[in-house]
Amino acid sequence: MRKFTLLLLFLAIIAYGMAQTDSTFHENPPAKSFSDTVSGEPAVMFAEEMPEFPGGRDSLNVFLRRNTQWPHPLYDATGTVLVEFIVEVDGSITNPIIKVPLSPELDKEALRLIKLMPKWKPARAQGEPVRCYYLVPVSFRN
Repeated sequence: MRKFTLLLLFLAIIAYGMAQTDSTFHENPPAKSFSDTVSGEPAVMFAEEMPEFPGGRDSLNVFLRRNTQWPHPLYDATGTVLVEFIVEVDGSITNPIIKVPLSPELDKEALRLIKLMPKWKPARAQGEPVRCYYLVPVSFRN
């Protein structure tokens, strides 16, 4: 009897907790939107063809390795900074932001690297180029 009472109490607590949460389901959550003075179109999160760095992923990694400048020769922090940006319809990079920081110095270097990138192959949806969010991990290893 005691186990049954505890079970009922447990289920009542769970039901109360679920009743207190917002049960609104969003099939398509509101998209982030940065205005663009040229197109005015919101950026998409996914496209039929995602943006691509010239030469592909391997070329992106080579670009990042060759262009990384350590803040100080004895700087010992290592890890990965995640940077999100928009690849515009012309392939240019806009609105880079740090999504997962590491340190102020390395975050600044990651943003510098993203701004230094050449134009990308833009994303495409239904055969047309579209603005698209993209996330790049920038790794720092000694």
